[in-house]
Amino acid sequence: MARSGARFGVAGRIVLALVVVVIVVSGTAVWVALPTGSSGSTQSTSSTVQVFGLVSVTGAGTHPTYILFTNAQTGQPTQAPVVAGHYSVQLPNHMTYNVSLGWSGNYTGQAGREPMGQLSVDMAEGSMMAQSYNVVQQTPASMVWVNGTIAWGMITASPSAIRFTASDGENFTAAVQGRAFAVRLPNMMTFEINVESRNSTGYTEWFYFHQLEVNAGLNVVGITVHLG
Repeated sequence: MARSGARFGVAGRIVLALVVVVIVVSGTAVWVALPTGSSGSTQSTSSTVQVFGLVSVTGAGTHPTYILFTNAQTGQPTQAPVVAGHYSVQLPNHMTYNVSLGWSGNYTGQAGREPMGQLSVDMAEGSMMAQSYNVVQQTPASMVWVNGTIAWGMITASPSAIRFTASDGENFTAAVQGRAFAVRLPNMMTFEINVESRNSTGYTEWFYFHQLEVNAGLNVVGITVHLG
């Protein structure tokens, strides 16, 4: 049996009646009183927010591949692919995320992930539940200039060319003038170096020198080496 939740006047005042509910459990009557107007449940909230934006990188010959959001509270990672400079992902609301950007270059082995700091996702209920987050990240250039000189001790011949062979088999050759050379090479790769010698009769022969690792960092467009 339950009384209605109507209001009754008592001594000139308005009081809120109680809804009295009788619950029978194993033959025993249990009386539960709830104030009228209370549903007995909590307010529901939206669980996720759409985070979207534009992504670009500064290094020539590199491009963004994904953006990673790692929940700072739980450690849960959420990865969003970057397509044509855009991304979109659903993230739990009222959370803070550590953000990093994945990128790659034009040559094998050119890839990395750069930290971007933190992002707070905290949208008010009833809003559009969408948040923009644009990214511009510095990355190394895919190719760099390598300038250098060659220490040469052979009297009967002079260096005439230098060849850099990458680990994938691709060759990059430059002329040597006065024992100096300049060539553009893929960044973040190791090369085998061979030097061509030429004598007074025009006879040429290639000699192995050694290996060179090219690993130029941010904002570096060229390096200088001395081969000896």
